[in-house]
Amino acid sequence: MFDVENSVANIPVTVNMANGNDTVEATAASQNLNALQGDLTVHGADGAGVLTCHDQNDTAAESYVVTATSIRRANMAAINYDALASVILLRVPATTASPSRAPPAARRLR
Repeated sequence: MFDVENSVANIPVTVNMANGNDTVEATAASQNLNALQGDLTVHGADGAGVLTCHDQNDTAAESYVVTATSIRRANMAAINYDALASVILLRVPATTASPSRAPPAARRLR
């Protein structure tokens, strides 16, 4: 697992995954992508890695641009990626979740 908590403006960070079991967690501790000020690029391996971007503590109204190769929004650097099995963007602010906005409860499928 790779944990990227922050980056400095104009200094890019690149993560090269070694195998399909790798994961990258972007700002898992702060849960605010504003901590990324230098571009983050994640190169997957064999299309099996996972990138999770944590933005739950950003309480500003944000508009995201999510494409097959990047995530962008104001006040953060770009997150670029390729050859991944999945990309997860976690957004709901933990401090403002209400029953109407809370994610559904987990349930056993099998």
